[in-house]
Amino acid sequence: MNSRTVKALLIISILFNIFFSIGFLHQKIRKPPAHASHFFKSEIPDLNLNNESKLKLLDLINAFKIEEAYKKELLFDKRSRIIDELAKPQPDFNNLDILLNSLNQLENELNRSFIDLLIETSLLLEEREKLATLSFISRSWLIPLQGGRYEK
Repeated sequence: MNSRTVKALLIISILFNIFFSIGFLHQKIRKPPAHASHFFKSEIPDLNLNNESKLKLLDLINAFKIEEAYKKELLFDKRSRIIDELAKPQPDFNNLDILLNSLNQLENELNRSFIDLLIETSLLLEEREKLATLSFISRSWLIPLQGGRYEK
């Protein structure tokens, strides 16, 4: 083999090792925190609920998580558009104002959806179960969803 072939094989080998290492690290980083596993499985703390109420509560949480994922995707897109606008040599500040207002409106909608979930959940629970369950849902809401383009 001549020196060109050896150099080409060496470069290919190095690139392969770099990409493999990046892929391995990416998979390690993407794993959700250990304390998040309960919410991703849609498990609720031990409650004295009948099956109908428990299913309704799970449906409420799952519907919110689906809506949350969609809205977080939209938030990501709006933030990207803001960054793109700011990266231009002459950003259009009127367009930035419109984008920021729509971003704030979307974040407001997401917060209101979460408060609605807490209200609907509290209506299903007995007094002694409310604090633990609402705290559980609140803590779980801060954990980002895995997958999709939006990840914190």
